[in-house]
Amino acid sequence: MRLNLLGDEAKKEIKQKIMVLELINSAILLTVVVAMITVVMFGVKEYLGQRMSAIVGQGAYSTDDVRVESINKQMQQLSQIQGGYVKWSWILKEILTLVPERVKLNHLEFDKGAKQMTLSGVAETRNDYLQLETKLKESELLEKISAPVANLLRPNDVTFTLEASLKLPQ
Repeated sequence: MRLNLLGDEAKKEIKQKIMVLELINSAILLTVVVAMITVVMFGVKEYLGQRMSAIVGQGAYSTDDVRVESINKQMQQLSQIQGGYVKWSWILKEILTLVPERVKLNHLEFDKGAKQMTLSGVAETRNDYLQLETKLKESELLEKISAPVANLLRPNDVTFTLEASLKLPQ
């Protein structure tokens, strides 16, 4: 059981004072929360400023700079590879067109580093072999063709080995 001896106006006044106190308490609480958030934000700002200064001072790169640098490096490597590329199929085709019909090749070797070619095989006759040697000497792809005298000893079934320097296109 509850007894309420206050009048209606006093009750109204008390309710208003309670509401005002609640509003004041809410405003104080809100102000404290905003103040705390502000302090935290200033602290974070200061920390990030110091970190940025340290990063810039060390010359560190952003992720975009790192990616661009990586792509540039890959492009340089690709250019080096393409710069050293030799179209061997074209050279092989040119060499094979110089071989007479009655000459059979057993071995054809290219050494890109030394710019050398070694060619060996069997010609049906000495004239077939000499025809091959002449065509190779006239070729724009080869120079300094060396052939041992032993290549000329037999009149038929001439087993031969030739070496030549390659003029590789640049």
